[in-house]
Amino acid sequence: MGLYSATPIGSTHLRLLYEYKGDNLSMKKASIFKLWALLMFTFISTASVLRAAETVELCTAVDGSGSISSSNFQLQIEGLARAIEKSSVVPQNSRVILSIVQFSGGVRVEISPILIDSQATANAVAAQVRAIGQLNGGTNIAGAIDACTQQFRFTTDKQVIDVSTDGQSSGSSGAADRAIAAGVDVINALGVGRGINVDELQSLVRPQPASEFPKKGFVHIAPSFNEYAKAIKSKMAAETGQLLAIECTQLPQVECKGLVELYYRTKGYYWKEGWSADQTHCDWKGITCQDGHVTQIDLSANQLKGTIPPSIGYYFSKLSSLNLADNKLGGAIPSSLGHLSQLQTLALNNNQLNGSIPGPIGYIEQLQTLNLNDNQLSGFIPKSFEKLQQLQRFDISNNQLTGIFPDFLNNLNQPVSFDLSGNKFIGIPTDKLTNDADKLTNNANKVSTTTLISIVTGAAIVVGLALLFLL
Repeated sequence: MGLYSATPIGSTHLRLLYEYKGDNLSMKKASIFKLWALLMFTFISTASVLRAAETVELCTAVDGSGSISSSNFQLQIEGLARAIEKSSVVPQNSRVILSIVQFSGGVRVEISPILIDSQATANAVAAQVRAIGQLNGGTNIAGAIDACTQQFRFTTDKQVIDVSTDGQSSGSSGAADRAIAAGVDVINALGVGRGINVDELQSLVRPQPASEFPKKGFVHIAPSFNEYAKAIKSKMAAETGQLLAIECTQLPQVECKGLVELYYRTKGYYWKEGWSADQTHCDWKGITCQDGHVTQIDLSANQLKGTIPPSIGYYFSKLSSLNLADNKLGGAIPSSLGHLSQLQTLALNNNQLNGSIPGPIGYIEQLQTLNLNDNQLSGFIPKSFEKLQQLQRFDISNNQLTGIFPDFLNNLNQPVSFDLSGNKFIGIPTDKLTNDADKLTNNANKVSTTTLISIVTGAAIVVGLALLFLL
């Protein structure tokens, strides 16, 4: 997938370089060139892991040590077999030469290098994997790296060693150095469970220093062997260039890049329901497209972790709804959200977001629903929120916000339902912290109906008395 041209940043973008501190608006000095450089760096970084044209020699080292129970070993083997069977993980077009070694106290080559050129070949290799018996014994990671290095023919664009383990070893860093000296390009690691030594895994991956998934030289973590299948699938897909590596035909390139970055930043390989290269972008879970653009993103209650992409607001020009509620997202709310001029619904509630509420959100003039409740947000409500004249629902309850009652809630064009409770606001009576606009509207309707009945009844009485007088 190639790079693309982004829309030039104009005067509309300049106002997004403001930040709010309390009720005072101060201009943050930032150059357009720096912002442009940041965006291009993000795009280039994303594109670099999606190049699908490289040929790869991949050696996967599986842990058969005695610390792994028989049932967990089978989970490991079955997870690996399923990953190999899927073309969205291991391409079946002669781009990948695959080999597999098992290590414990010693090392055994389970599958010698084989070119994956068809589904039939992939199925045959997966069947061989399912037949692997556990060695038991120690944890000789160094021997596994040496054995993988010996499997390579060095006839492809890159050579990758993929080590999975639940334990600890010694001398693995020296083996990694020997592999690189022999011509190996990348060594990645997958640690499983609580017995791993993360420092050791970070020291053996190459290139150094260790990076975050899915960049080269990463350490990937699976909490248990029950999560291994997901982890090895995403790990191998990254190593073969298949992780979400699909052609962007339905959307602008910038929107495809934005979706992929959202996947990486929120650790999509651990989602409850993930995305796959077997589908198109608009068929992915939670994505709604219309007229060639992403219009809605709803990934609520989908086990998202990590952070919201800092540049998310620059990707989706037609987005009307963004719902990332009920997940485990941390970090700050991106200021770039203020660039989503078509946004009507923003739901980030029930996460672990912290920091202040970005002032640029106040520039989303179409915004009708803003739910930021049940996070760890602090500071003041931005003064820019007085511009949110279309707001109908506003929930910031159960945070650590301070200040006084936000006057803008009294100056909107229509009644607004709001909840400010569970914060540290000053001088606001408890009964003023919440407001149900629907209930107020219903009460108003009831009053209007009662008044109308009274008027009609009164008029009838007057007419009746007049008739009696005339008679």
